[in-house]
Amino acid sequence: MPGTGYAGRSPGRMRLCHWLATLALLGAAPQGLALAAPPEAEISQGAALVKARNCLACHSLGGKGAKVGPALDQVTLRRPEDWLRRWLADPAAMKRGTLMPEFDWSEAQYKALFAYLGSFRTPVDGAGILRAEGVNSRSGRKLVQAYQCGACHRVDGLPGLSSYPDLNTVAKRHDAAWERQWLRDPQAVKPGTFMPKFPFSAAEIEAITAYLYP
Repeated sequence: MPGTGYAGRSPGRMRLCHWLATLALLGAAPQGLALAAPPEAEISQGAALVKARNCLACHSLGGKGAKVGPALDQVTLRRPEDWLRRWLADPAAMKRGTLMPEFDWSEAQYKALFAYLGSFRTPVDGAGILRAEGVNSRSGRKLVQAYQCGACHRVDGLPGLSSYPDLNTVAKRHDAAWERQWLRDPQAVKPGTFMPKFPFSAAEIEAITAYLYP
């Protein structure tokens, strides 16, 4: 039917959709007129938010930006969305002394930001790495790279951040048994730690431990 579907939209209808998408980015979409933005539009809106709020003055993303805070390429792999929402809403409540500023976020802005950050996420095929390399220091190194542990830690020639433990020397501070438990459940070892719980399998934990404890 004429006038239905994206191809059949009138110029006026297309301008309205563009206007609503812009208002959603600004967190000001009028009640009763909110339209679900397509993924491409949400990603673009998220990119605009990251630029407008100067996130790359502290963080790196896609090989660009600074290294004051953790790299964000795999942040949606490291942290679930509910954690990220709480962090963005009140960083100081979750990490005392953090340099992360507090911003106001609308629901549309949260969705756009997560869509954009999620576009950088690279799923980790831990099982595939282990099948190819075996459970050893080689596969452990590849897992450390894939999970982007260098976003926070010094490891594998990466500078990391000085506020987080240096993994190059972890074997001098803790034994391998401690490391296995830490990788399994950081909160059980140190309640309140900022370290996320990764979905490591038992074999992945063995491989990473083999890499960190040569």
